[in-house]
Amino acid sequence: MTLDGVQVREDGLVVGFRYHDGQLAGFAASEDGLRFDIRSVDGAERTILKAGGVIDFAVQDYWPGTILSTIHLWRLGEPALPPLAAQALDDLYQGRATVGDLSTLVARQRRYHPEALILHLDSSYGGTFTCLCEWVRHVDGNTA
Repeated sequence: MTLDGVQVREDGLVVGFRYHDGQLAGFAASEDGLRFDIRSVDGAERTILKAGGVIDFAVQDYWPGTILSTIHLWRLGEPALPPLAAQALDDLYQGRATVGDLSTLVARQRRYHPEALILHLDSSYGGTFTCLCEWVRHVDGNTA
């Protein structure tokens, strides 16, 4: 299926470009949004993943040489978010909300931003990136 122009499986796993075990070659945050520069494991394919209309985001342990494991994308307002999406929201607000406050905060975000997307990049080495945003795009970094 396609979610906001990005191919995803039913479980939210992003597909359609090579990133597993690839390197997060760059990350930038600005008023325009977030940008992730991704290089495939063999270095042959580059992809730029952009998130805009950022409502909130968190970066946990961004290390040089971050190796990506998975990228997931879900719509916040889905009636039943999968457990991995709930974990991503926990990552997003870790350290900023107590366990009791977390459910209230997530419920408020779901009420005010039901069309928002949860973008979650998880790594096997080097950190986790979670973003609540209005849109996500990916472009071929070899031609951009």
